[in-house]
Amino acid sequence: MRGLVLFSVLIVGTWAQDVLVTLPDLGTIQGRTKETFGNLGVPKKPYYNFRNIPFAESVSGPKRFSQPVQLKRAIGTVEQPYDATKSGPLCPQLGLDEATLGQLTEAIVNDLIDTLLIDLELSGLISTESVITLLEDLFEVPVGGLTVAEIINNLLDVDFSVSEDCLHLAVSTPYLPGKDTERADLLPVMFFIYGGGFRAGTQMKMGYERLGDVNDVVLVAINYRLGPLGFMCLDTDSSAGNMGLLDQIVGLEWVRDNIEYFGGDPNQITIFGESAGAASVSLLTLSPSAKGLFHKAIGQSASAASPWAFDDKYHEYYARQVAAKVGCVEEDLDLLVECMKTVPYTDIMVADSEFGLEDEATGTLGFGGVNGCGQTKGARKVYSKGEDPVRILESGTYNHIPMMWGANDDEGLLAYSQAVLYVINSTMQQDEYFLRYQVIDYLLSVSEVNNGYAFSELIQEAYFKEDEMGDFTKMSRGLVDLLGVATLKASSYKMIEENSRFADSYFYALEMRDRKSFHRIFNQIGHPDLPVPGEENGLAAHADDLLYLFDVPLPLVLCNLKDFFNALAAAYVKCVAEVGLAEAEKCVTDHEGEFKAEWGECVDGHLSDNQLVVSDAMVKVWSNFAISGNPTPPESGLPTLNPWRRDDPQYIVFDYPVEVRSDYRKSYSKPRDNVH
Repeated sequence: MRGLVLFSVLIVGTWAQDVLVTLPDLGTIQGRTKETFGNLGVPKKPYYNFRNIPFAESVSGPKRFSQPVQLKRAIGTVEQPYDATKSGPLCPQLGLDEATLGQLTEAIVNDLIDTLLIDLELSGLISTESVITLLEDLFEVPVGGLTVAEIINNLLDVDFSVSEDCLHLAVSTPYLPGKDTERADLLPVMFFIYGGGFRAGTQMKMGYERLGDVNDVVLVAINYRLGPLGFMCLDTDSSAGNMGLLDQIVGLEWVRDNIEYFGGDPNQITIFGESAGAASVSLLTLSPSAKGLFHKAIGQSASAASPWAFDDKYHEYYARQVAAKVGCVEEDLDLLVECMKTVPYTDIMVADSEFGLEDEATGTLGFGGVNGCGQTKGARKVYSKGEDPVRILESGTYNHIPMMWGANDDEGLLAYSQAVLYVINSTMQQDEYFLRYQVIDYLLSVSEVNNGYAFSELIQEAYFKEDEMGDFTKMSRGLVDLLGVATLKASSYKMIEENSRFADSYFYALEMRDRKSFHRIFNQIGHPDLPVPGEENGLAAHADDLLYLFDVPLPLVLCNLKDFFNALAAAYVKCVAEVGLAEAEKCVTDHEGEFKAEWGECVDGHLSDNQLVVSDAMVKVWSNFAISGNPTPPESGLPTLNPWRRDDPQYIVFDYPVEVRSDYRKSYSKPRDNVH
């Protein structure tokens, strides 16, 4: 998260024209005209972008923990339109507010300077001022010349803020009825739900730049409440649970009622999401409360079958643990909720983060109290008490729609890094007996795989070599694969296995590897020195699919910071020796120089040439599926992917080149030294 704040550099298009849309309930809102990315030489195209459109009434103050209600009152007029050109607030998460955002970004700038000074061992070779100049020229960012707020606003095109009243959405469209009179057809709609473990996340940067390059669709990206504010599930109407999922449902209802004014077809809506967003997509698909609000579904790296996505037993216990941390210990649940309404939201979110870490330390996945639940109360129920989404999936008693699901090859790195931090302590890592005979059962239990001990020997044969057993470093390869399957991959595959009985279903795998990876964000803050299996060959880790679907260049933070700064320091010393101290900075930052040739992609965060080809393929597959239900029509130029069948379990592999293979389960475990 901290790296995202400073280094997510958005290349803003040159279009800046304002545009107006009048909605029947909200009145007139003002958006702007932007440009698509122009990948692989495709001509850039203009599109209309509207941000920070509120879709629900207030959920703060006395309405905290309440079920959302769609906003249906005017917020703008023709004379004074609502400003939808600016970004809206983040939903409360991780204890962040405006002040802490600024403090964190300032700290990151100082950390960069201090790190480079240390790497150069000072000795009079370079001053703090020179380090600032070097970083400014290297990243083409005025680190020392502007305030952090100005850096963020100018480079990211985002006004960072945090508010409980965060239920807003963004709409991007290539076509506005009444304005673009040369066309009259309504376009398919793609509705994105972000991930973040139900504790963090935002729809900012999940934009239209790449999607609009290849196909005409309307993109909607939504915010929903997180942590206890969105998922505290109690036997009381004042906090009945699944508020975050209901936010998504009310957002879909807003789309149903309003999207035609943006050129979108309310009868052609595809919901898609990543990680907790994919679990949300799956939970909505299997719930009758969302029936008819969408017509296709895409899940990226999770589903309702993931062991952390749903809990029908322990929500009250978890809620009381968090409440106690903020001084709310009332036995009566209504009084407990009323107490928590008086506590600053930042205190609640900090308490939840602390409890999540404590929960992980006891050998759990750390999702206690922040996931879907079976509700006993609430006017609207996503799931009632006793309903189990996995049983619903297996029984087939849900609304059958075309689906596409998939996962990234190195998904397990996320669970692996968390396991090393909180589950497999240093003593266990040195315990040969534990590693040889007990660790598999232990990790399966943590992953909530019941009776895993019955299959331990088969799992050991499938995931580990005999000479690896008992040695934690050697076993790390198999541990990554095992944890990836147990927490993310198998549950994603199950959606397609089951849904294929009723509707066309497709599976994909992202195997394109690069040293730029979201794993850096997940890992470097908590465990920067953790050995990462296969890192030398690049990674296709959890959330890396977002890099290919959206224009979210993330300079530096997706690369190995230690390696980067070691290389930068070495390059500076070498330049001093070759061209002298006065010209060393220009030598290092030269676009044609050795350092930029080796590390340029980490500096600017852009995708490599091969990655751009994979990005083009993924965007085509996603948007083609939304348009026609066929992800690889002949005109796409992609290998033909047929619907998944048990006797022909095809899946498409996003690598260079893109290809179609059979039986994804065969890829569950493979030696990292032989990958691509």
